[in-house]
Amino acid sequence: MPIRNIDVFFRELKLTQEARIGVLAETRLGIEGHNWLRQLMLNTRDGEPAAMGGVPLALEAEIVKELHFFQSNNITPIFVFNGLPVARRDGRGFVKDDHRPAYRHAAWEQYWQGHTEQALRGWSTSSPQALADTVPFVMQVLQAHGAEFMRAPYSSWAQLAYMYQHESQPIHAVYSSLEMLMFDVDRVVTSVNHSRATFGWIQRDNMLGKCGITADQVLDMCILAGCDWCPTFPPLLGDIGFSFKSAVDVTRQYRSGFNAIQAMADHPGVRAANYSDSFLRAYCTVKYHIVLRLDGSVGPLNA
Repeated sequence: MPIRNIDVFFRELKLTQEARIGVLAETRLGIEGHNWLRQLMLNTRDGEPAAMGGVPLALEAEIVKELHFFQSNNITPIFVFNGLPVARRDGRGFVKDDHRPAYRHAAWEQYWQGHTEQALRGWSTSSPQALADTVPFVMQVLQAHGAEFMRAPYSSWAQLAYMYQHESQPIHAVYSSLEMLMFDVDRVVTSVNHSRATFGWIQRDNMLGKCGITADQVLDMCILAGCDWCPTFPPLLGDIGFSFKSAVDVTRQYRSGFNAIQAMADHPGVRAANYSDSFLRAYCTVKYHIVLRLDGSVGPLNA
């Protein structure tokens, strides 16, 4: 799950800036592979292969189109895909419930009843293949066209942060989802518009100024809001729903996520979830995430 409601909050603050794609000319652009692939899959959602659970027929063509776009703008893309998932302690292991077979079955029922259009719509919305299962096929296409790519030991966010911050600069910019901001990256490319030849990006300093927080508080704020590695801080779950601004306010008021947890330790939700343990595990997961170093060894960030 992405950082909860951060995209809505950032839109409200109008934090995304736009620039011409030419600004990225002659750069090596590190691309979060799964986020990039997810967007491609949305653009190539075909009903027919989804009926059998296959790769969308147009996916390879879309990948080649992306590579040509980068090449024509003198940008060298470096695709970084996720490796092993970070272990969770909720007893679910590494898998989630897969509802795709049920969706496909319902679409087939529509087909046998003669409702072809409804069946095609059902197949096209059934997420034909799990994203992780598509990555080997995507890597084959990238290799065939000479594109650079790699798998991170664990999270691609951490690997991209390491590559971006390294003194030798194997990459000059990062194209990723907003989770990248947790890894102390000063600017993130969040979207690329082919037809307009522009890209959207977020400057961390602008975010800090509008939120009234420091760089050290960004990670705390995001964890309290809820992310892949930690649920939302229970006191922030009000009757009218969750707002990312509440995570900003709590972080600013108590100056750190841990201080906020200690101050509200008697909250029933905090006690029941043993939230301080979840928070600290998530914090260390980001700060000391295992990455592949340029010398071929593996080790933690910030070590």
